[in-house]
Order: sequence, then C-alpha cells, then structure tokens
Amino acid sequence: MNNSAQAKFNQQIQWRQFCIAVLSNQTADIKALDIHSSESIDNFIQFLNKHGLQTLLIELLEQQENTNLIANVVKERLVEIRRIGHIKEIYRKQHLQKLLTLLHQANIKCLILKGTALAYRVYQQPYLRPRLDTDILIRIDDKKKIEHLLMDNNFTKSTTISGELISYQHTYTQTQRDMVHAYDIHWKISNRNAYVNLFNFDQLYDNKIDLTVLSNPAYGLDDVSAFLHSVVHYFGHRSNERDRLIWIYDLHLLCSQFSAHDWALLVSEAGDKQFGPLVKRMLEICNDTLRTEFPTAIINQLEKTQVELSELENKRLNAEQWSRIDQFKSDWAVLNFKQRCQLIKEYLLPPSEFILAQNNSDNKFLLPYFYLKRVIIGGFRILLRR
Repeated sequence: MNNSAQAKFNQQIQWRQFCIAVLSNQTADIKALDIHSSESIDNFIQFLNKHGLQTLLIELLEQQENTNLIANVVKERLVEIRRIGHIKEIYRKQHLQKLLTLLHQANIKCLILKGTALAYRVYQQPYLRPRLDTDILIRIDDKKKIEHLLMDNNFTKSTTISGELISYQHTYTQTQRDMVHAYDIHWKISNRNAYVNLFNFDQLYDNKIDLTVLSNPAYGLDDVSAFLHSVVHYFGHRSNERDRLIWIYDLHLLCSQFSAHDWALLVSEAGDKQFGPLVKRMLEICNDTLRTEFPTAIINQLEKTQVELSELENKRLNAEQWSRIDQFKSDWAVLNFKQRCQLIKEYLLPPSEFILAQNNSDNKFLLPYFYLKRVIIGGFRILLRR
C-alpha cells in the first residue's frame, strides 16, 4: 500500500471511529474532525452516504450538543442534506401511501420491510433513515397480480437477472416530480436460498404491527421478526458490504426497545429456525461496535440452541472474505439435484430482455452471440476467482 492509499485508509478509519462514537453517544474522548478543504468535505460526505449516515449524524450531534466537533462548513452541508432529505421523505411517503391504497383496493396483503418500516418504527424522524427504495413482502400467489396492477398504473419493471432460484423479488419504479420512486416487491424473505424458508408469510402477517404513522392501512414485521430479518439481510451480503453502520444501528435501535418477553421470544425463534449462531454473532457485533446493551444471559441461551453450522456457513459467519462464489456455494448446498440444474440454467440463460439490456442492444439476432459470451466470460471469471 503506497503512502497515499495508506493515508486514505487511515482517514477512513478515523471517520468510522468518529461516527461510531456519535452513534453510541460516546464522544467524550473524541477529537474534532479536521475537515476543511473542499475535497476532504466531499470525501467525508461520500463516506457518510456509503454508511447511510448523511442525515442522522448531524441530528445526533445536535442532540448531544456536539456540533463543535465538525467544522461549520461541514455542518452547513449536512444541515442542507438533512433539509433535502426531509422534503424527499414527504414525497416518498405520499407516493407510498398511494401504492398501499392501490394494493389494499386490489385485496393484496403486504408487509413493509427493512429500511422504510424501521424509519417509521424506531427512528425519531423517518428521513433520518435514508434508503433508495421501499421493500414490500407479498404472498407468492399475488406475484402476477401485483405485476399486472403496477404495470397498468404506469410503473416500470426493472430489467434484472431473474429465475425461480436466483432472485425472489422484482423492482418497480415510477418517476414523479423528477423523483424516482422504487419498490422491491419480494415474495420470499431473502434472495439467499439458505434463508428463503425461514419465514412464512401468513405467520408474519398474523403477527404484524400497524404502521399507521406511515399510512392506513400499512403493516410491518413485529420487532422480533424485524430483528431476525435484519440479521438475514446482514449476513446475506458479502463480507465487504457488511460494514455499513446504518445496518448495525438499525439493530441497535431495535434492541433498545425489546422487552423481557421480546428477548425470550428472540431466543425461542432463533432456536426454532436453527438461527442461534447468527443471532449471537449479530448481537456481539452490535455490542462491539455500538455498545448495544442486552441481557447477559442471552448469549448463553443462544449457545444452548445447539445448532451446528456447516464449514461453509461458519465461514459466512466469521470470515473476513465471503465472495460471490461462496454465496453461490451456499445456495447450491441447500438445493436438490433438479434445483441445481435449474439454477445453472438460470445463471447461464437468463431472459432475453436481460441479456439485451446487459449488452446495450435491441438486436435479437445477436442473442446467440450474447449468450455464448456470457457462458465463456462467466466460466473464465469463476476460474480466476478459484
């Protein structure tokens, strides 16, 4: 690593430590950030954007009366970003309310997931939880119904790789007032085959909570299910994507409002789903990062769930490197022979519209060439990674 790269790395470490101190309200021994140049400010804003903290950081600094820890010019930038985020949230909420009304009128049951649900559930203000889209869980039987409904109402379906075993979601977008509203419609709780059957929609819907502050009707996962789903989401990503501080802060906030009953239910659910090691590791990460508090007996109780992970799943849990190849192996391990053949086919021969979009072409006569190129390049990349 050259001097320039080392300096940038050290800077990133310093910024991360600063953000962690603010998130955990442990700023007593933190030095003020020396950020004044335009380049440094832009880099810092990009860092905050990567971690989902561009509106939250200034809010917490104000609450803690610690805005003196950043330069005035940085404060002004963050205050402006927060103001814009607040305005965008108003439009985002209005658009989502119309969509939920549309689904309700069509008798499509749904649950709001992840960032949007947490924004209206555990954050003081929803604009403090930035997100690019809204995740919605539906019954698999309603997949075609919702597709026709949204397309008939001028939504655009994104062209992405798809298949029964590759992806369990479609993305729909609509642009209003120069703002793109994106919705990930899920019919499974995760795109990782190792996790897809951990949750049952009907059971989640029976235990749903009202999100009337967002819309009426609007429903989300109960707190324990939301925590477990956040763990699934976190470990479903590759290791180099897991350092996003906002994901850890989500879990930190959920933990902070758990009752004794919630903790007992968490242990019980983790045991039933053979999920104890991942929940235990997630709590340790929260505690190590943000000093998240939880009953001391919880770790011991989770250890007693006696779940033995495979070597591959242990790597997912503990390894610093968890690649796309590892993701594929994990999916592969839980599939039968027929499903494995189908998975290979879906990877090698995705829908033609995806292949054309990937190659920036609308010439269907070139499809055989594009498919052949995909097979050759994909195989070459696998060999290189191995």
